[in-house]
Amino acid sequence: MTPLKFIYAIVSIVLFVCIFSTSDAFSQSNSATHLGIMPTAETLGKGGYSTSIGMFKYEADVPGSKSDPVVQNVVIGDFFREKHRVEYHADAELLPLRLAFGVAEYVDFYFGGTYSIGDSYKAIADYYETGDERERKYSQFLFDGVAGLKYNIKPEVGDGLPAFSIGGEIQTGYTSDDKKTSDGNFVDDTPADSFPFVGMGTYIVASQNLQMAKLHAAVGLFLSSKSPRVTDSFKISVQGGGELMLAENLALIADYTTARMYSGADFENLLSVGFRYNLSEKAAFSVSFATASSNPGFQFNLFVGGEKARPLAPETPKTGGEELLF
Repeated sequence: MTPLKFIYAIVSIVLFVCIFSTSDAFSQSNSATHLGIMPTAETLGKGGYSTSIGMFKYEADVPGSKSDPVVQNVVIGDFFREKHRVEYHADAELLPLRLAFGVAEYVDFYFGGTYSIGDSYKAIADYYETGDERERKYSQFLFDGVAGLKYNIKPEVGDGLPAFSIGGEIQTGYTSDDKKTSDGNFVDDTPADSFPFVGMGTYIVASQNLQMAKLHAAVGLFLSSKSPRVTDSFKISVQGGGELMLAENLALIADYTTARMYSGADFENLLSVGFRYNLSEKAAFSVSFATASSNPGFQFNLFVGGEKARPLAPETPKTGGEELLF
């Protein structure tokens, strides 16, 4: 199945579910918990849920030049440790899937995973050291499991101040060995299996309502066990975006992220532009076309709101002096 046919099938299925599963049982208008890629300060509300699926191209060639080969000791089958020339190649599509649920009025829990379609392997040339340059290939898995929380520490109350939320997630699974140690070797010296990793991310996000538009800004920090040096384990992500109402039920959405981690693979300069359509006061979906590390991508989000009481802005206390003016 080609990527375009896959996207068409996914969109058709999710749209069908959206249209025929929307319920009027929720008392709160829908709120987008994230734009194309970045999160917003909104939460789903108790009983709400959302689904998101993306597709991003991942490519890697290590080393990038034949003139600078990686020659290191490798372990095959836990028996032999010999020095060989090693390469890593990846040409795959990563599919991050997230399912979120409103477990409380201002707390969302989500989980999911990142799956891959395509090739990812390590290659060893002249494995038997006979002068034969044919490569012996070892497939490398690319997938992870994700779990996270988002807590709205300050909701929008109509006081003219932005809403704030904090969140975090844990990723674990198998990733690409596309980082080299200080001596120029691959981190994982066992090409016959894949490269396990654990990663964590935290962020704080603010959302400002400007009536016909909303602005969002976030800063986050990622930590991954795949990096060979502690100083390289941390990656800061700065995110910004907005949504503009074009019609009663249609909004233009756009966001930019300096860095994002999917299945332990680093993506830089992610940009998405798309549209969100409100199916009702309780449900909406969005479709965005994105670029990740200069490669085209795709993102689809579905939101169904839950119950969430909106606190009113605090009233200015009366002092009694107002009557003196009349």
